[in-house]
Amino acid sequence: MQPIKKDKEQMMFLEALARYITEKAEGDPAGRCFVFPNRRSGLFFKRFLVKHSPVTQWSPRIVTINELMTELSGYQQADPLDMLFALHDIYTAKATFPEPFDTFYAWGEMMISDFDTLDKYLVDPDAIFRNIRELKEIDEEFGGLEEEQVVFIRKFWRSFHQGDVTKEKELFLATWKLLPELYHALKKQLAEKGEGYEGMMYRAVAEADMAALSERLVDKQYYFIGFNALSKSEKMLFGKLQKRGIASFFWDYDEEYITDSSMEAGRFLRENIVQFPPPIDLGVFNNLKSDREIRIFDLPSDILQSKTIHKLLSERNNTITEANDTAIIACDENVLMPVLVSLPEQVDLVNITMGYPFSNTPLFSFVESILRLHRNKRISKSGSFGFYNKDVLSVLNHQYFKLISDDSPAAVADKIIYENRVYVKPSFFNGGFTSVVFREVTTVDQLCRYLDELLRHILGRLLNEEGHQYRELEKEYILVVQGRLNKLSQIIAERQELEPETFMRLFRKIMWNQRIPFTGEPLAGLQVMGILETRLLDFENVIMLSVNEDVMPKSSSGSTFIPYSMRYAYGLPVREDMDAIYAYYFYRIIQRARKVDLLFKSASEGVRSGEMSRYLYQMQYNYNAKVISPVMPVSALETKAIIIEKTPEILAKLERFTEGAEGDRYLSPSALNTYIECSLKFYFRKIAQIREQEELLEELDAIGFGNILHKTIHLLYEQLPASHRQITREELLGLCSGDLLDKKLEEVFVSEYFRSGKSRTIEGRNLVILAILKKYLLKIIETDATIAPLELVSMEEEYIMERGIATPAGRLSVRIGGKIDRVDKPVGDITRIIDYKTGGSELKFESIASLFDREQKKRNKEAFQAFVYASLYLDQHPDEPVQPGLYVVRKMFGEDYSTRFMMGSSGKKQPLLSFNEYTEEFNEHLSAILTEIYDPGVPFVQTEVTDHCKYCDFKEICDRH
Repeated sequence: MQPIKKDKEQMMFLEALARYITEKAEGDPAGRCFVFPNRRSGLFFKRFLVKHSPVTQWSPRIVTINELMTELSGYQQADPLDMLFALHDIYTAKATFPEPFDTFYAWGEMMISDFDTLDKYLVDPDAIFRNIRELKEIDEEFGGLEEEQVVFIRKFWRSFHQGDVTKEKELFLATWKLLPELYHALKKQLAEKGEGYEGMMYRAVAEADMAALSERLVDKQYYFIGFNALSKSEKMLFGKLQKRGIASFFWDYDEEYITDSSMEAGRFLRENIVQFPPPIDLGVFNNLKSDREIRIFDLPSDILQSKTIHKLLSERNNTITEANDTAIIACDENVLMPVLVSLPEQVDLVNITMGYPFSNTPLFSFVESILRLHRNKRISKSGSFGFYNKDVLSVLNHQYFKLISDDSPAAVADKIIYENRVYVKPSFFNGGFTSVVFREVTTVDQLCRYLDELLRHILGRLLNEEGHQYRELEKEYILVVQGRLNKLSQIIAERQELEPETFMRLFRKIMWNQRIPFTGEPLAGLQVMGILETRLLDFENVIMLSVNEDVMPKSSSGSTFIPYSMRYAYGLPVREDMDAIYAYYFYRIIQRARKVDLLFKSASEGVRSGEMSRYLYQMQYNYNAKVISPVMPVSALETKAIIIEKTPEILAKLERFTEGAEGDRYLSPSALNTYIECSLKFYFRKIAQIREQEELLEELDAIGFGNILHKTIHLLYEQLPASHRQITREELLGLCSGDLLDKKLEEVFVSEYFRSGKSRTIEGRNLVILAILKKYLLKIIETDATIAPLELVSMEEEYIMERGIATPAGRLSVRIGGKIDRVDKPVGDITRIIDYKTGGSELKFESIASLFDREQKKRNKEAFQAFVYASLYLDQHPDEPVQPGLYVVRKMFGEDYSTRFMMGSSGKKQPLLSFNEYTEEFNEHLSAILTEIYDPGVPFVQTEVTDHCKYCDFKEICDRH
């Protein structure tokens, strides 16, 4: 038979191997078994066998190493959840103070992972978990170990026993002592059922004698292809089959990292090739030194990485059809979705071979919202049940709820917000799918059936929808969740009933750890994969993302109960081993590629440093890789001033506030205040009529507080005798006796805050607010009683006046109006225009002109408003002297409180006894403001006093932060 040609070195490894097998191997191919590290590489190998086979023949058996170990061990793979519950049962029986299962869950996963590793590396669990109280015991207890191993064991126990005994040390020691018992008990229980975890199967095969093993060897020849780091159990199996002469070994490597002892990529292979040499005529590959284009892209974000993928693929002139053409390798699985949505249109076929975290899917967020809804439910002392409003709104606003519900979730959400329902009872929902979701579940069994029903609803809708590119993926999400939910339900049904809260925590943890498998056509199109899926595969073009130091290689190898020094002493994998494994993955995937693009995220985020991987530095210095930092024009964005010119349409809208316009609209004092403060804000509110989004108030806000006080005092004063207009001190104080005040206050509170027209219970901090309101009301009544007898001229009465102004289009008569809280007249005193204020209003100002000065940071808006009210009253009673004033309720508890305004410069302020003498000056300024509002040449602009923007509803529009 002819020797293999030299050009085989330029072939892909699997194709070269397939050609070698078809040319060199003899006999019936059905008697051969090819063992690969993963299933995907075996699939590609079979394709190349067909390509190079000269005749049609039976296909050889192709298995993964895990499948072979399972077959030879005689065990079946145990379900992870079954194992965790079984381990918890054992732990509960043996531990002094056992933890509940949902707390134990993470521990249990860590324990099983450690047991798996111990078995794969054939470590005696009793030896490694032995507690050494005295260092001299090490020599006695650990005879037979090498001196280096003993040194590391001594180092661990010396550091452990130093210092004080802490609770953490006691807990560690108690768990450490318990681990061998748990290990043996779990293995015994699994073995009795004919089941095992991966490491248990590996150990059973490694420790079986050849006679027992021979009974399960169904093939005549075994070919082990492309392995790297071997566990001791794998080496034992390889050695047994090698000794019997029925094993051949083929290693995928490059000469450069095999011959160079300093390269960590070849650390394990250099040993493997000596112990299990490949056939001498297979040859070696020497591709790393060949010419290729290697580029490194320095990119600041994951989004930009995805967009760069789009650009790299768009540069291609031909369509990607062959599976060995191009691979996108995502070192960080979280970038998968941004990559998929960034693929150019010319990419028709995409095969995804990597797990995607279920925690990143929309279904996880929906399930999370549902669980949180029931976890945060509240049962009041009266037994009434309700869901917390934020949890309800989270479910209503979720994309899946909108998909599966025929109800209008927006209308339901708006009603909850409008009525300020802090806790929402199931009876609030009027049938339909909302009643299915928002119902009470009290047991775990009910909760399981409830979740299954929701998932079936979603799946049913998805099955009826076609043409959506992600629907198949979403169906896969649901099937994964249903599978885990059904399994968990079966396990729990056989055990003691869990509390629903415990079940929810447990189910969430299980779903958090789930990975969604993708399906596709592996032998065609663009290949998208994780780094572990690249083993034995070669591509012409390689694009690798997130090649950062804390991602490639990974910064940690997972949680474990076994400390580093103990792992090292017993030959278990440590960080250095993981670094060598990832180095092999990296160099192996690029060694035969003709074009390599390596992308890394340079911006720091969270615990990620933004540092490029050590492998990129090696590419840069050893292989002259180019570092490309895409130049992006970055400049400070100059915020442009917003200017709204008064177009004919806007002027037409302004005419709504003039005489003769429909609707009898007018400009209120607050609207005029808004214009003076910021004319653009006036435009947004009064012309564009932009309203801020209504929010649910879990407690009464300042505006609601003021409204309730106004309405309650009005209702109370309406109860006074109507036979005369003079109110006596006794009549006023009579309002404070009995329950009239409490009834009216609660009536107004329920109407204003709940807004549902139904009886609702006032709870929580609102009870405190209610008490404060009552205190304020009593103070107002007591204050009025001190100046009684008192004539109430009007309360909450609307006053309107018209002011004529000249405009370029002619003369206009502008309507100004508003409801004056109260007009009264104490006996022998001036008529007062009273405005109630519940905030921190001031009664001091400098001058009439200062009330119109938009440049002032602390312009007295309350005084301006009170003076407009005084003008409104004087328009109907021109000869009556009036005095505007404020009832600033929170200040009324102080001594010598006065309702009068104080005008003048600092230190020279005088009480404003009568507004009449300032009427002419005030009206001149007011007319100037009205003229400006209706002047077509004066646009609406942003205020220059940015302090006014701090609490403005429109600051996001104006970009004023």
